[in-house]
Amino acid sequence: TLDEPTVDRAIAALLKARRIFIIGYGASHHVGAFLEDGLLLYLEADVIFATARGGPERASNQMLSAGPDDLVVAISLPRYSRSTLELAKFAKQRNAMLLAITDKPSSPLVAIADMTLFAPARNNFLPNSPTAAFAVADALITTLARERPDAIEALKALSESQLWLFHY
Repeated sequence: TLDEPTVDRAIAALLKARRIFIIGYGASHHVGAFLEDGLLLYLEADVIFATARGGPERASNQMLSAGPDDLVVAISLPRYSRSTLELAKFAKQRNAMLLAITDKPSSPLVAIADMTLFAPARNNFLPNSPTAAFAVADALITTLARERPDAIEALKALSESQLWLFHY
């Protein structure tokens, strides 16, 4: 379901952004946390998981300074979070670029996003299954790693220095 030109635009926006704000509630929150961890490894931008703690008022406080050099990644699956949608609108009012990760073209995020990556939430038992959204986040992180070989070397050195933390 991924459109290659849109993915290319998303990767370019992630690489160019001064700050990246991530917003997502419910099942999307977990995808946001996964994405935050990956982006922190491979980007020089400040990555801010705006909805990690507290309600939408705290997230909007964090996004008060968002602007044209910033990217907001809004993640929302059915039943779409009103808070995520309102925070996305808030970001657009501040002229931040908006990347949506959602399930289908009828998602309310699509109408306001600068670009959308679709992650179908198809599951007979979980109408808001985040499995495909995790795959999209993983694909973004993997692509960014490929685009930043310098970051991979730095990460390798960091991992080697922390081997004592892990039990094999």
